[in-house]
Amino acid sequence: MNMQTQTELAMLDKKELLQRCMALQNNLETNHRPIPGSPRYILTPDGYMMWQERSVLLSEDNKTLIGIPGIGYTISSLGWEEINSVLRVQIYNDAEVRRIHEDGILKAVEVKGVAVGCIGGVPQVTTLVLTFNFYEMFLRELTGLTEKHYECARLGTKETKPEGNNPWIYYKIEGDAGVWVDLSHKEVITKLKTLQQRRQWPDRLAFAFLRRNLIRKFAGSISQKVKGSKAEVIVKGWYYPIDKNRMERISQGALKGIEVDTEIPLKISNSETITDIDDDTIEGELVDETTGEVTGVAVGEDKAHDRADMAQVKARDNGQPVRKTTEKPKSEATKTALQKTFEGWSKLNTEQKRLLKKEYPQTMGEYNLRVLKSIQKRINELLDNQITEKEKAV
Repeated sequence: MNMQTQTELAMLDKKELLQRCMALQNNLETNHRPIPGSPRYILTPDGYMMWQERSVLLSEDNKTLIGIPGIGYTISSLGWEEINSVLRVQIYNDAEVRRIHEDGILKAVEVKGVAVGCIGGVPQVTTLVLTFNFYEMFLRELTGLTEKHYECARLGTKETKPEGNNPWIYYKIEGDAGVWVDLSHKEVITKLKTLQQRRQWPDRLAFAFLRRNLIRKFAGSISQKVKGSKAEVIVKGWYYPIDKNRMERISQGALKGIEVDTEIPLKISNSETITDIDDDTIEGELVDETTGEVTGVAVGEDKAHDRADMAQVKARDNGQPVRKTTEKPKSEATKTALQKTFEGWSKLNTEQKRLLKKEYPQTMGEYNLRVLKSIQKRINELLDNQITEKEKAV
C-alpha cells in the first residue's frame, strides 16, 4: 500500500471505509485465486463478517505441539488457542459444574459450554456437554499395567487375591471383574499420584478440554495429528463479529436448548466424555498451587522411557543432539502473566467483568500460565469492544 492510498484511507470514516472494502472485494485474492461463490465481506447485524486465512507455526518448543508415545505429535490445547487466534471462535462457559460421586467418592465432573463461529460462511452456535471421567482414566491405566507389569497388577475377581505379603488392593472395573494392584510398587504409586492430581483440578481440566473441543468443531479441515515436532498449519475460515450482549443472550438460550436468534442457528452436539489416557496435552501444564511452578502429571518409568524416545525423534527432526530433559517454565513467568491479567481486568467495565467471570469462574490465581494467556486474549477482545462501542456512539 503506497503513501497516497494510506492517506486516502485515513481520511475515511468507519462507514466509508467498510464501503470501500466492499467495493474492492472482487479485486482481492487468496493464493492468487478468488474464493469461489463467496464474498470476502458479508454484512451482519454486528458488522462485516470477514474471511480469514493465515499460516500458524506450531512446535513442541512452544508447547503448541506435544509428543505422545505410541501416537506421535498432536496439537496441544495451547496449539488450538493459536489456531483460534485466526478463527476467533467465541466461547462461553456455563459456571455450573456437575460433580459426579459414586460411593461417596468424586469420580468425574460435567461441564457445559457454548461456541459462536462460522462453518462454511454460515454463523452457528454450538453447545457441548463434556464429562471429564478421571476415575475411569485411572482404572484404564491400572489395567494397562497388567500387560507390562504382572508383578504389580493382575486382572481377576475380588476372591482371587494374589499370594504373598505385599499390600495388594482390589479395584472393581465392571461386574465381578477388577484389577489387583500392589500399593508398594512404584508404577502403582505413580498412577495414584496422577489420580490425586486430576482430582485436585477436575474443573480446570474439564473446562480446558471443553474449550479445546469447541474450537475443533469450527476447524474441521485441520487434523489433530501432525508429522513432526514442528508444523505449519494453514487456518482458513470466516470471522463472525458479535456484540457482547447478543453473545450472552444467545449463549444463555443455547445452554437451555433454546434458539433465541434466528440468524444464528443452534446446533446441539452429542455429549462427550474424556477417558483417554493418551490425551495428556492439557494435563502436562498443571501448576503447583504452592510454588507456582508448572508440574506435569506424575510420569512412571515406562512413560519416562517413551518420552525419552520422543525426544530422540524431535532431535532427529531438528538435526540437533538429543536432549532428554525439558526445561520447565519458571514461576516468575506465571507471576508476570497474572499481573498483566489483573491490569487488563482493572480496565474492564462492570458488565465485562461479570461476563469474564462466567467464562472463567475460578480466581485468577488458580489458573496456570496457559489459561492466563487465554484470559488476556479475551480481555483484549472485550477492550476492543469498548473502543468499537465508543466509535459507534460518536
